[in-house]
Amino acid sequence: TLTVDSILNTSNVLMDSIFKYSFVYNGSKPTLVINEIMYNDQSGPDTLEFLEILNNGSTTAVLGGLSFGQGITHEFAAGTMLSAGSYLILAKDSINIQNVFGVTSTTWDGGGLTNGGEDVLIWNSNKDTIDYVNYDDGNGWPTDPDGGGYTLVLCDPSTDNNLAASW
Repeated sequence: TLTVDSILNTSNVLMDSIFKYSFVYNGSKPTLVINEIMYNDQSGPDTLEFLEILNNGSTTAVLGGLSFGQGITHEFAAGTMLSAGSYLILAKDSINIQNVFGVTSTTWDGGGLTNGGEDVLIWNSNKDTIDYVNYDDGNGWPTDPDGGGYTLVLCDPSTDNNLAASW
């Protein structure tokens, strides 16, 4: 993590403390898998949208600095870790997820999942793809999750999660 503060302007005057920037660099390529997607829930305004991410690797994954390049917007904070075999849930509204499903999640930074399908991409600081799914509400993809109250669930995390047949 690189934090920049105490910035001087062009007149050599210390700028206000609101001008503080933090950058988290992460060039790692952990074995993360988008394992479950709730994209068109029955709540109306889609407040129950979430993504479940699995660390399908054999070591703890350092997530700080990894971000979503498509789909939702979110960058993992410095120090965020995910143990091997563990799951992490990112949600549009973590309070709603807790109230309805009784599980802990992290609210993503912005955006939402489109109900007709879209690209969801996790990448590192070098823009190397960690995982990518282009889910759809047709074209061979399961249709029950399209407003039926179900989620897309990956059958086997070792398969290609960008293929409709894997869900």
